[in-house]
Amino acid sequence: LLRATATLTSGTCGTYGSYSQVGSNDPSTPVSDVVADQACYSYEYVVSDTVGNATTYISPNIKVDTVAPSTPGLAFSAFTNTWWPSSGSTVYYRSGAASGSFVATATAADATAGVASYAFPALGTNWTSTPGALGVNTYSWSGAPAAPGTKNVTATNNAGLTSGNAAFTLTADNTAPTAGTVTYVDGTQTSTSVAVTFTTGTDSESGVGTRLLQRASAALAGSTCGSFGAFATVAGGTNPTSPFTDTVTTGSCDKYQYVVSDNLGTTTTATSTNTVKVPVPSYFDTVNGTPGLVSYYRLGEATTSADSMTGAAGASLQSHSGETAASWTKHPASDSDAVITPGGRLRKTGTSTGAVYYSSAVPASADYTVEADVYVASNLANDVAGVVGRVDVSNANGTGYYARYEQTIQAWVLYRVVNGTGTVLGQSGTQVLTLGTTYRLALAMTGTTIRALVDGVQVASATDSAITAAGRAGLALGFPGSGTTTETDTTGMQLDNFRVSPPMADSKGTNNGDWLGGVLLAVAGAINGDASTAATFDGVNDFATIGRQVSDDFSIEFWFKSTQGIGTGTQWSSGAGLVDGSVTGPANDFGVSLRSDGKVVAGIGTPDVSIVSTTGGYNNGAWHHVVFTRTKATGTLALYVDGAAAGTATGASTASLTSAASLNLGRIQSGGNYFAGSLDEVTIYSTVLSAATISAHFTAAS
Repeated sequence: LLRATATLTSGTCGTYGSYSQVGSNDPSTPVSDVVADQACYSYEYVVSDTVGNATTYISPNIKVDTVAPSTPGLAFSAFTNTWWPSSGSTVYYRSGAASGSFVATATAADATAGVASYAFPALGTNWTSTPGALGVNTYSWSGAPAAPGTKNVTATNNAGLTSGNAAFTLTADNTAPTAGTVTYVDGTQTSTSVAVTFTTGTDSESGVGTRLLQRASAALAGSTCGSFGAFATVAGGTNPTSPFTDTVTTGSCDKYQYVVSDNLGTTTTATSTNTVKVPVPSYFDTVNGTPGLVSYYRLGEATTSADSMTGAAGASLQSHSGETAASWTKHPASDSDAVITPGGRLRKTGTSTGAVYYSSAVPASADYTVEADVYVASNLANDVAGVVGRVDVSNANGTGYYARYEQTIQAWVLYRVVNGTGTVLGQSGTQVLTLGTTYRLALAMTGTTIRALVDGVQVASATDSAITAAGRAGLALGFPGSGTTTETDTTGMQLDNFRVSPPMADSKGTNNGDWLGGVLLAVAGAINGDASTAATFDGVNDFATIGRQVSDDFSIEFWFKSTQGIGTGTQWSSGAGLVDGSVTGPANDFGVSLRSDGKVVAGIGTPDVSIVSTTGGYNNGAWHHVVFTRTKATGTLALYVDGAAAGTATGASTASLTSAASLNLGRIQSGGNYFAGSLDEVTIYSTVLSAATISAHFTAAS
């Protein structure tokens, strides 16, 4: 009896060594042979006759293994409504879900005999167990699953030995994480960046899984949000870091929620009642934020007081009310009255020396302009007519500023009265008034600068700080204590078209302008949805004036509406003056005008270089946007209408443009070509606006 030995690896025998005899010759059967564990053995039984002829009998492989497999290690995967935290023995399942599944994988070690099979447990009612490859089993449920509790998996080797139990526990988890928070600003902001802060909350079972910051948006109309769309995850994906900065679009309402899921997909949502509103930048915001902006005239002022003296002939001024805040009170210092003439003007009555009246309007500040038409029916000795401002109505002797014409000296006089004591602050040269002619007289008061203007031309100016309160504005016919003048409906100087206007405000800088000639204020403006109003010019004597602030590179931007136009010439001062800076037409300065064919003309003089817009018909009664730019170094000019290029020119002067101290709106600087129509949103820049910026401004208006 012979035996050979081989290794045993995973149930397979290796190469046998040589056979060696077991026991003595001629053994009795059966023979008990003691061998080592975990090896392969083969036996030969060799029988020989007396002369040496032998027969050999060979046994099958005999595999000896007395060691069971190791206890399996367990891993889980392919989760549907289930989850395993990558270690440990607990598998969570969402028992409230209609179905779910997971894959269990067992791995045991048996280096000699090898693992033959694994025993996976059944999990109970509505659970299905589906074997797969060796050591792989799929569990699933449909319907309400039983609660399996703790179950065991074992491994059996090829020697029939079974491992120890590998336990795993099925734990139901239908509880969402505790609520987190989401915080962000509420209300309107101009920035498109929204900072959102959030906290996650906790989950003591399967643990927190994904975290999503989500946004829902709606269109913003005015201050009202439209219908919100569905919430969608914002940039940053899952598990964003708090705080998170989100970028939204203008013209939108946005709200946020923070959705936290446990590892089984059960969610809790943190919400907020806040809504972020980011309006589309207004035209004002767009323009006001443009680099190089020097002055911005929104032309949104309203007339403080106005009276066209329309009323019954012979009616006293005190019994008459004007169109705008013009109920009249006679000043105590007056010793005459005033009445409405058949021609709709105001004259003094009787032989007394003078009548001073103030209107019911209370100016918002001490800076305002008082205007009236002075009509010369005839020249009467000692006759006086004018306007008053900053009148202290509590002083019976009289305190205020006067701008008037005095027939005695045949001049326009700027006058100050304090407690009845008068002082001449300045006067014009001698000017004989033409019979039947109307002169527009203005008293402009800005801080300590007091001016008298006639037909838009300054005739007297003074710096005076004696009267600083706003007081009241009014009219003066005659002058108390100055002499006797008798007037009739057809004689003397008469007043008409009284108006009190605030300054033309510079919303960007401090370069306020003046309304002159009776410009109609507070008319509908050019910008959609903007409450700021515009100004309408009558084409006869209305205009406005502002101090010059640009002379080199510049851009002039404005909106106009008109059915007018003057001339058809190609020179920029030949049309109705929209914005003009020259002294006498095409001098060394610039202007923008409107021609009779509705083309816009813009240019610079000395030498005259002009641009005529390629398209006409802009005098169609609709609002149009105009930008005129000048590049000093190259003498390049450009004109844009309604956001698009309308023409360019080169060869213009490269000198600084300083021929006038002021710019006119509504006429050319020399006093002609008055514009009939409306202006709005006049802006002045010390830079050359790009085509893209101009287009953006035009678009913002809608």
